Amino acid sequence: MNRSRIISRIGFWLLVWGMLDFLCAMFCEIHADEAYYRLYGQYPDWGYFDHPPMIGLMTALSSAIIPSASLILKNLSVRLVTVLMHVATVYTIWKTIEPEEQEMRDTRLWRFLLIAASMPMFCVYGFMTTPDAPLLFFAALFYYAYRRYLKDSTWATAVLLGISMAGMMYSKYMAVLVIGFAVAANPKLLRDGKAWTAVAIAAAMMIPHLWWQYANHWPSFTYHLVSRAEAYKPLYTLEYLPNQWLVFNPLVWGLMVWLGVRAFRNEDIFRRTAAWTVLGFQLFFLVMSVRGHVEPHWTMVTSIPALFLIAEEDGVWRK
Repeated sequence: MNRSRIISRIGFWLLVWGMLDFLCAMFCEIHADEAYYRLYGQYPDWGYFDHPPMIGLMTALSSAIIPSASLILKNLSVRLVTVLMHVATVYTIWKTIEPEEQEMRDTRLWRFLLIAASMPMFCVYGFMTTPDAPLLFFAALFYYAYRRYLKDSTWATAVLLGISMAGMMYSKYMAVLVIGFAVAANPKLLRDGKAWTAVAIAAAMMIPHLWWQYANHWPSFTYHLVSRAEAYKPLYTLEYLPNQWLVFNPLVWGLMVWLGVRAFRNEDIFRRTAAWTVLGFQLFFLVMSVRGHVEPHWTMVTSIPALFLIAEEDGVWRK
């Protein structure tokens, strides 16, 4: 398959994807949560009560480009950056799984697009402005950088890892789980000087936010770790699995868990990391259901490693 043909195909499908996101962003009503995050953008700061500041920056930029006074495009004053970011997310994921073998590129491209389009919440975050949208983008960037780092641990990839980790943490605090499961799947990172350099870069970039937390008596950490806890109800655990099926769709959920179990001890560190992340998130939030309701979308970031596991598994598709 000619490489220029593949480039034109991914370009075409990115355009289609972006246009669909754009239309949904224009004509779907603004959700109450999005209106709340729009307030973040009106009062820029290094932190907010329940989330880091990335979502506020996104709504502020969207509003700066398209003022809310524009009646036809008013929804885009909240969602424009989300749409653009999601297209970049899809492209980054593709570049991570794009095979080196010329003849496999077209086949994997179709697999990738089919799976990505079949995950309801992955598509929803293509136009809804919530903290999950930037988390998906920076997680995609993190995995792209990490796969390159595993192949060639240069200083450039270490810097990109650091930036992506900071971006994830500035988007949503559960990013620590993405990083933690990557380390758990590859403990050798703890002895890797360049990996620690990436951590140092991320930590340095997080200083303004951490200072804001300190100056305001750590409101976000208190809220998420203490205030959100509720008395246990069996329903919280019973509803967890059906909610996950709604997020990923039952077929994708089943495939990603099955392939995650198969790849849990895989010699390929990147596939092992994807498996640890998929299974780790599922189990972590199942356990967390004992302390309160688990929002279905809290596991949404694992749509990215799920795409790695399923789209790259040739045996599944041959069957």
